Amino acid sequence: MKIDLKFKIQNLKLDRHGQDGYIALFSTIILSAIFILLFVGMFNLSIGGMERISDKEDSEKATALASTCAEYALAQIRGNPDYAGSESHPTENCSIGEVTTDRDYRTFNTTGTFDDYTANMNIKVEVIENGGERKLEIVFWKIGD
Repeated sequence: MKIDLKFKIQNLKLDRHGQDGYIALFSTIILSAIFILLFVGMFNLSIGGMERISDKEDSEKATALASTCAEYALAQIRGNPDYAGSESHPTENCSIGEVTTDRDYRTFNTTGTFDDYTANMNIKVEVIENGGERKLEIVFWKIGD
């Protein structure tokens, strides 16, 4: 009888160690799944953040192009107060709308385009001639619309 009792005790110990292995295995699998989900979530957040940054940079580049055209148009008006506009910048991806004249004031729009982004500017200047010297005074400079 003693032999049988020892055998049963050894079998119980083997079964208990087997269950501990399953618990450790499932715990590892569950923790691994949690870490994978956290990693994927953080990766998606970082990709979304990079896309937003890229969109903002593209928008700023379009605004800079519109500003470049505005500066070009101002230089043209300063050289020739009868400058009519309605042209594209010779080297940049932007355009100048028609320059309208109202006495000493000139009003025009510019548009800059970069990738899928477009920026508009509306500028009004006063042409001041004083003793053969021509100056421009900006009345307003509006970005957008």
